[in-house]
Amino acid sequence: MVIEAVDQAFGAQGLVRQSDVISQIGRRKFEAYEEINKSTDEVFQNYLYDWYLSKGWAERLLEINTPYVIDYLRRSSETNEQHADLLWRYYAHYNDYLSAAEVQYQLAKSPFNLSLERRIEYLSRAKANASTRMAGFSETGVRNRQSRQELLRNISDLLDIANIQDDILQKIKSEPRLDANRRADVIKTLDGVIQPLDDVRIILTVVQ
Repeated sequence: MVIEAVDQAFGAQGLVRQSDVISQIGRRKFEAYEEINKSTDEVFQNYLYDWYLSKGWAERLLEINTPYVIDYLRRSSETNEQHADLLWRYYAHYNDYLSAAEVQYQLAKSPFNLSLERRIEYLSRAKANASTRMAGFSETGVRNRQSRQELLRNISDLLDIANIQDDILQKIKSEPRLDANRRADVIKTLDGVIQPLDDVRIILTVVQ
């Protein structure tokens, strides 16, 4: 592929400066990427992103400032954990912290195979991002302010439940009176999807 050929040539020579002039191969690399990334062919862009990810080059998507990347990641973020995680990072990379928080909140609620600790981490990051306002920019419109406030409430409520669930999880892990099989079942239930608060309380009463 052309991209691989350009990267290999650039890797062999590196970025050489002579009288503050970028080397010829370096210039060609930048021009090639600029031409590829500004393509308006969405099908081509999607194949390109698939290829980047297959090569383990997810970071390259963060450097492409185009709505095609967001559309690509959004389409699969509900079924692909890697894409969802990359989507919030993309938003944060371009200072859209509210959108990043929304994706992190959805990840914390998702059916993905995530530990409770990981879900709490997403919620903590989401709370910080939803609370972030860019310096020099005012909140635009009542609707946006309400959306931010509502998201913050939802994140905080879920984080409170997750922390209660984690407290119970830690107690159960160290509870010697529980049958080993029963403990394993309860730990499996708690160390994953954040449960409704009533369900968490029921689990606590059952194991006490």
